[in-house]
Amino acid sequence: MSVWKQAWKVIVWIVGGLALVSMCLTLTATVRAQSDTIVRCDPAAKDATVGETFTLDIYVENVADLYAADVRLRFDSGLLEVVDASANEDGVQVMPLDVFLAPDYIVQNFIAPDAQGSAIAYAATQLRTDHPDAVNGSGPLVRITFRPLEEDIAVLTFTYQKLARPDGTQIPASTQSCVVNIGPAAPPTAVGLSRLTARAVPFAGWGEWLRALWAAVSLRP
Repeated sequence: MSVWKQAWKVIVWIVGGLALVSMCLTLTATVRAQSDTIVRCDPAAKDATVGETFTLDIYVENVADLYAADVRLRFDSGLLEVVDASANEDGVQVMPLDVFLAPDYIVQNFIAPDAQGSAIAYAATQLRTDHPDAVNGSGPLVRITFRPLEEDIAVLTFTYQKLARPDGTQIPASTQSCVVNIGPAAPPTAVGLSRLTARAVPFAGWGEWLRALWAAVSLRP
């Protein structure tokens, strides 16, 4: 074999090896990007007060080609109560958001009893007639308004999630739990206490009231 043929063979092997390495790197990057997709709460940690409502969003982070979503979020119904977002419908619903995935068709939106409390079940998809293109990036799916019932630490966990592309194939994703630190109800304000104290003072009688009035206008009895 001539020197030129040997050199050409080496070049072919080098080019082929580089192409294979590039393909592997691309595949690894794609798999890594998909595995980095997260379904979580926003915010992930929240301070709350007994009796005072607050909101949490179910949030999808770092996703590509998202067209439909189905999630279930478990919470302790002895610590948290979901405030109904739609009084005109039966049951208790949460509020769909359209700033990321458009909820053209809502498959389910309700609160269901769960073995360890209750679970928020929400599923929605876009429709080709209204939104033919999938969404990419990060954004909220739904907003939940909670009312804390007792002082404690509430941990909310995702028991199920499925993100889908326009062709129906599932997008790999992980989930992250969120924590709500519920503090005691705020004590009455100083103004409130002073009013209560003032109301608790017994009426001294008309004589005392008249003397106070005369003193106020610089008169004497």
